[in-house]
Amino acid sequence: MLEILSDHKTFKVLNFVETMSHEDRLIRKLKQLKNNGFITEKEYNFCRPTGSQPARIYGLPKIHKIGAPLRPIVSASGTFNYNLAKLLANKLDHLRKNDTIITNTFAFVDELLALEFDNSQIKMVSLDITSLFTNVPLQHTIQIFLDKLYGPEHTCTYSDKKRDDWCQKCKNRFEMKYLLDTSTQDTNFIFNSKIYSQINGVAMGSPLGPVFADIYVNYLENKLMSRLINNGLLYLRRFVDDTFAIIKKDADLNKIIDILNSFDNCIVFTCEEEVNNSLPFLDIYITRLPTNNSTNNLNNILSNNSTNNISTNNLSNNLNNNLNNKSSNNHTMGYLISV
Repeated sequence: MLEILSDHKTFKVLNFVETMSHEDRLIRKLKQLKNNGFITEKEYNFCRPTGSQPARIYGLPKIHKIGAPLRPIVSASGTFNYNLAKLLANKLDHLRKNDTIITNTFAFVDELLALEFDNSQIKMVSLDITSLFTNVPLQHTIQIFLDKLYGPEHTCTYSDKKRDDWCQKCKNRFEMKYLLDTSTQDTNFIFNSKIYSQINGVAMGSPLGPVFADIYVNYLENKLMSRLINNGLLYLRRFVDDTFAIIKKDADLNKIIDILNSFDNCIVFTCEEEVNNSLPFLDIYITRLPTNNSTNNLNNILSNNSTNNISTNNLSNNLNNNLNNKSSNNHTMGYLISV
């Protein structure tokens, strides 16, 4: 954990706890927003911090990775901005929806089992983003949120007008930016009796962490999707920083990785290819069955496995049109999926 905290681009050591000054400042702002009608009385009471404490940090081992490296988790409950982050996460959650996002394993399995491809012409890969949460560009992501909520910035903010003379949309945009900044920054935490602050990315443990991560990666995917498809991508689904993809057998995987890594220097994708037609992903193990006689192969495998295995063959296609690149001669893709 000390090695993680020694990354001065992400964390810094503080000489004193700033929690109370942050709490007082936020209370004053929330009162102003309540009086202006930007938040309700109920929202004010929910977000108003009292008796705030610094967060705690601990390491969660990534047991599926070699050496079980630690994932830093900030336990932020009780911090001055935790309830504000929780409120905003609930309000903004609808903005993270995207066709590529996996909502749960069961829905993903159902969709996967419905795919139809020529098995001899594809391969499976999984992609992982290195330390996504601590590398999410906060200000860029906040601008994406604001554009989705209010549209592009108006000229009010660039004019000589006083803020009281701005249009209502620009006023709301300004206040929302303040709340997003406050809910994702200045969270102090303690480790080994030292006080730290995260100065880059969003804390894993903040209610806004998954929302910010999804919003930014959605933005990245939308910008790069046409290039990825042109270079052999056929199917892509993602759960936070873990992505499952099906690509053409002759696709240049290094080229696809280069495209993904070209968007933002801080967002780095790594890749794992299928081995013997099989690939672990999340909490499932996916085996791609041979094209020829896939029904018999599937039944034979199932007879030698537990009843917890899920299988299918010859199901209808459920791909999005922009990811569908089948030919009329495609064969059904058979799977054995262990959960």
